[in-house]
Amino acid sequence: VPYSLIILPILLVGIGVFFVHANDLRIDPDVSMERFWTGLLFTVSSIAMWAWYAVNNAQYLKSQKDLNFVDFNIIIGVWCLLLSVVSMVFMAIVPMEQFHLTSSSLTSNELTWFLIAAILLGFFGSYMGTFFWFRASKMLPVTLAGQIIVAETCCGLLYTYIYQQRLPMLYEVIGFVLVVSGVLISLRRIQQYQLQKAALTT
Repeated sequence: VPYSLIILPILLVGIGVFFVHANDLRIDPDVSMERFWTGLLFTVSSIAMWAWYAVNNAQYLKSQKDLNFVDFNIIIGVWCLLLSVVSMVFMAIVPMEQFHLTSSSLTSNELTWFLIAAILLGFFGSYMGTFFWFRASKMLPVTLAGQIIVAETCCGLLYTYIYQQRLPMLYEVIGFVLVVSGVLISLRRIQQYQLQKAALTT
């Protein structure tokens, strides 16, 4: 699919994300400009790396016809588990003060529920989320698969509203509509392109 078909939808998504996070662009007076720009640099870098991963992962899965994405997901899950175990051992050895952390004040009951929540989030949010992501990456065009990342933004907004117990502001609604519209327009254009291409080959 030519990237020229999705330039406008991508612009809509970008403008929508800007509207959604417009309130977050206000600089805290207690935060120095150096810290603000450093944080912004890390944010942009993480988004760029995630977008790169989404596109290249989709291309790789499509190129490997015999690769079972279920096994691929399990392999990544096992590696993430090993990294988590190594991280926990490291945190247990190194004093927490080195990471500007303090001892937890959770009771044993609260800690138990915390561990249960962490396990459930790890399975459903990480393992199952990656499973469906790989499946979508193998079924959807690469030009569309990369844009599905915005679903994370939409879900993040929903969690924020639930946590803060409030309705979205007008500018957030506008941003959300622009983001969803951009993805839907991409989907429509890609479908039209594939239909035209199929008609020419028949």
